[in-house]
Amino acid sequence: MKNFVRSSFIVFLALFLIISCSKEEVGKETEASTDVGKLSFGSVLSDLANRNQLTKQSILDPYDIPECSEENPLYVRVAIKVKEGETWIWYRDSNLNKIEIEVNPNGTDLDSDGNLDAWFTQESADLELEEGQYRIEYFAVATAPGNNQEDIIYMAPRVPEGDLDYSQSIQYHNFVDNPLPIEVKIRPGVKYYQPIEVLCYEEHYAFAFGYLFFDFNSTNLIYLCTYGNVCDENQKHLPAQFKIKVWKESDQGDLLVVAQNERKSFSDVNGTHYYADALCFPLPELEEGEEFYAKIWLVENDIETLIREGSFNATALSEIYKQEQEHYYYHFREACCETTDQYQLLNDVTSNEGICEEEPQDPPCVVCDNDQGGKIKQLTVKYLGTSAASLIVVHNGPEAPYEIFNGEVSPGQEILLPGEAVNGGHPIPSVWTELEFTIAETTHNLHTSCSVPLFPGQIFGEGLYEVISAKNVNDENICTPE
Repeated sequence: MKNFVRSSFIVFLALFLIISCSKEEVGKETEASTDVGKLSFGSVLSDLANRNQLTKQSILDPYDIPECSEENPLYVRVAIKVKEGETWIWYRDSNLNKIEIEVNPNGTDLDSDGNLDAWFTQESADLELEEGQYRIEYFAVATAPGNNQEDIIYMAPRVPEGDLDYSQSIQYHNFVDNPLPIEVKIRPGVKYYQPIEVLCYEEHYAFAFGYLFFDFNSTNLIYLCTYGNVCDENQKHLPAQFKIKVWKESDQGDLLVVAQNERKSFSDVNGTHYYADALCFPLPELEEGEEFYAKIWLVENDIETLIREGSFNATALSEIYKQEQEHYYYHFREACCETTDQYQLLNDVTSNEGICEEEPQDPPCVVCDNDQGGKIKQLTVKYLGTSAASLIVVHNGPEAPYEIFNGEVSPGQEILLPGEAVNGGHPIPSVWTELEFTIAETTHNLHTSCSVPLFPGQIFGEGLYEVISAKNVNDENICTPE
């Protein structure tokens, strides 16, 4: 998460203007008689330097405020509810179509530091309110009109609703003194000044601002946890650092989730180790015929690469349900040879898989037995004695005894015995047909003509030696006979 740049939160003063008759109250002003009121907003840019770090519950790692935009606020988007009887209902469907108010561009420099730090909204006929009890549910400050989330630069955090466990994720309502929702009772003839604290906003932290499903009436929610592995050019597995978005029905539908994790590391005597949290978030339970649409991007050095996308329904989700945790788990694997996602919940839109180099194959092996297998080119033999010894190895070829090894050997040491011989002045890469192993005038023989079996794992010389491997003059490995 990025550090804040020049400010950390804004206090917007919600001004409820009721034109009617009444007495003055503390923090309120009376107006001329009418049964409707007007809601407008003023803002004061405040310093949050003493709050730029906050620890989430039960975890000591600090978190920084998202980076603040240098752009000036031009619009405020608001959603409110009104109380009818004992029920709160959306005012003018503002959960679906946010009430939008222009901000006066002529800001004020309150602390004379050369930067504008106070703004006020223009009056709006959309916020002429009748007497009653209202609740501010959503408050965002944007640089352009419309519903584009990317235009939002400040957001008022809210306390998340429902029984979901949020203890393992940072929640920005802890950063402010009075998070949403905020109730305001409108009385005739009174101006209401209600401060609303707004934090700098980045889209991929929407979940931390508490707005997930605030405009849904359904309380049936499920938990989807997503995590992944990515392989580098050497096929080393690393935890994926990624961003995910989930929509209702299609990527043109309602955006439900924007979440992003971060790869972290630590070092010890064994080297550097990497880890990353899974992204776990609630989703509304799907009805028959409904679908979600999701996209996943790998994020490396601020570069986002789309790797997965597609639709999935309740049937597909049932394939990744974990009864013990009562969660749905989707594990993707990107650019890893011969491995795929644990379930194809989303489509792989990359071409990284299937182009991996094949593992080098060992040469074909043959059995050395019954005069089959050819001449032996070289052997590797392990010394199984219990103490060091001086060993001499010779073969019975031309110029026999032809010495191919002479030296000290230790218990467990492996010795490479190359084929060396000369016949008629021409070198021959062969150990010939018989090897003699001599230690302290005691000699043991190993037959190498393949007229009798020779194979890896063969013990000879009264248990002093073991054949580890052998290869013939055709560079074929010698196999153990079946």
